[in-house]
Amino acid sequence: MKYKQQIYEQLRKIDSVINKPQIQENWAKIIVHHVSTEQYNDTTESINELHHEIENMNPSVKLITSPRWLTSSKRREGKTRSSIVIAISDHELAKKIINRGLWIDGRRTKTERFTGVKPTDQCSKCYGFGHHAARCTQETRCRICAASHETRRHVCTTCKTTAKECEHIKTVCVNCKQEHQANDVRCEMIQTLRCSKTDSSKISDAAEEDQDELMS
Repeated sequence: MKYKQQIYEQLRKIDSVINKPQIQENWAKIIVHHVSTEQYNDTTESINELHHEIENMNPSVKLITSPRWLTSSKRREGKTRSSIVIAISDHELAKKIINRGLWIDGRRTKTERFTGVKPTDQCSKCYGFGHHAARCTQETRCRICAASHETRRHVCTTCKTTAKECEHIKTVCVNCKQEHQANDVRCEMIQTLRCSKTDSSKISDAAEEDQDELMS
């Protein structure tokens, strides 16, 4: 980015907490739950205050960027506490934060690893889309026959085949109901998602809302 250093230096004059722009490919992202929405809001001043509070209360933590709310202000309406996302460069420290929590405003908050999702990400538990198995709240479904059991428990009583297709049990996709496995690239739903021009942020926002709701 042209003039990156000059922009950074000017921003530092406004607020010393602002960090130098970096490539984010190695960042460790963490969700911090139960942050006061009454104490902090979406304004730059408030987010900077939260940034300072996190680093002051947790001396070993140096945020790469300012924290951000996990969900939009509209989704936080009526809530006194919600979740934020922070990013740090030290992955070993991130593991400790995830295990021990983070101190904010004199209280220890619950934390967990942030897992970004795309509309095409497929859950290995329910085989739906837009979320991962670790955050899935849907019923378990078999990838092969769409029944309500784990794929590893798919067993043919005739030929004793386990977790594989066979000629005795009909293969059914839980999503489109056609005769193929749920993760088959030929699935019309998978193809539609991959080719879709719909705003993918709607699905991502819904997934983030789920992460926030589960810890409310």
